[in-house]
Amino acid sequence: MRTTNVIGGLALAAAFILPTTVHAQARAGATPFRAGQWGAEFAASNDFQSLGMMRFFSARRALAFDAQLENASSSVDGSEAETGSTAYALSVGYRMYKNVTSGVVGHVSGGLRVSSLSTEVTTGGGATTETNTRGYGPFAEIGASYFVTPHLSLGAAYGLEYLINSSKTEAGATTTESSGHTMGSSPLSVRISLYF
Repeated sequence: MRTTNVIGGLALAAAFILPTTVHAQARAGATPFRAGQWGAEFAASNDFQSLGMMRFFSARRALAFDAQLENASSSVDGSEAETGSTAYALSVGYRMYKNVTSGVVGHVSGGLRVSSLSTEVTTGGGATTETNTRGYGPFAEIGASYFVTPHLSLGAAYGLEYLINSSKTEAGATTTESSGHTMGSSPLSVRISLYF
């Protein structure tokens, strides 16, 4: 949906241009994190939703875990034609934070992502084709968050990924296998994060 992209763009823009008066007492260059702290993060875009966790090693470094899940289906009324898909991705990355201005913290992440996509297509005649695709590879991400309170932030992020893929397609008695690679970008996502 375009609405999510617009909201994400506004959130990212706001994170960089909000005035510094909100947290005027914050030390220059300081982030609100501490070693041993945990964080939980929910992200949403027009393509996916994900839930992640962060474990901070210092005020500027954290290990970030993320799980994405999407399940979709569609059908044609009055026929047997239908399509279903299930996708998931798991990632772990090293995240570096930097204070952008008082109350706004930017981050850069890099790590490894593993993904899976399964689709099943049934034609109007009842023939079914199943495709399973697995992928793995590095990813990078950049984003920023605005701290509403010391324990709650709102932000946005954008990422790139390079995945090595292998696919297996079964259509009746025929099985086809293939492999390849993809270079792509993750949609701009809106983020809500809690810290404890």
